[in-house]
Amino acid sequence: MAAFAAPAFCEDGHKLKQMTAACGLQNVLVAPSFFKIELPRKSIVISSKAPDWKIVTANTRSKLFCETPLSQFKANYIASATQMQLTDLALMQEIPAQKRASKFGAYQCIDFAVRQVDDSFNSFEGARSTTYRVLDDAKMPAAAGKVLKRLCGFTSIMSNKIPLSMEVISQQGMRSRFLITTEVIPAHDVKADVLSSKYKLVAKEIDVFRDPQMQEDIRDMLDANEHK
Repeated sequence: MAAFAAPAFCEDGHKLKQMTAACGLQNVLVAPSFFKIELPRKSIVISSKAPDWKIVTANTRSKLFCETPLSQFKANYIASATQMQLTDLALMQEIPAQKRASKFGAYQCIDFAVRQVDDSFNSFEGARSTTYRVLDDAKMPAAAGKVLKRLCGFTSIMSNKIPLSMEVISQQGMRSRFLITTEVIPAHDVKADVLSSKYKLVAKEIDVFRDPQMQEDIRDMLDANEHK
């Protein structure tokens, strides 16, 4: 997804491969002064850099992008299966008194127990086990954690550390995984990206997430089936 060109400033960080209930596959590149999140199944690239942490959301298929202050980033993709905003997916909050150190490979992590904060959806009252895992690296920007939480639907979570997993096991043994991280590896010489001049700026974030070309292709397919 070569939507961006890269200038010269370099630093070290991490690369993550993740699967989420909300967005599917997401590839994350994060360093102290920059992060980029690729959602390949949705043709979306989200990036931001210090010092202002303005969010740039680009659609690599439609070549549209928008710029949003971090505080106003909404992740306005509506899941077609549920017709729900991402912010509604997992109304869970960590319990600070119930945390412990853990590891993901060689990486230091923190595991929190979580509790349901709203019973309107996916109530896990009396769950056998709940775990929300974050990467315990103070060098990584809170802005990246905030955006990843938004994409995963974890807006009730208080910690802004990089999320790695969210799992709830019910009393009946049913396992619900809202986020899985399959890989974390070192990233060296990370460069803050610059968006290609081929992209067109639009005012509304939703217009970037809702790919007009994909919608047109779907309409064409439906029309073709009707006339068979």
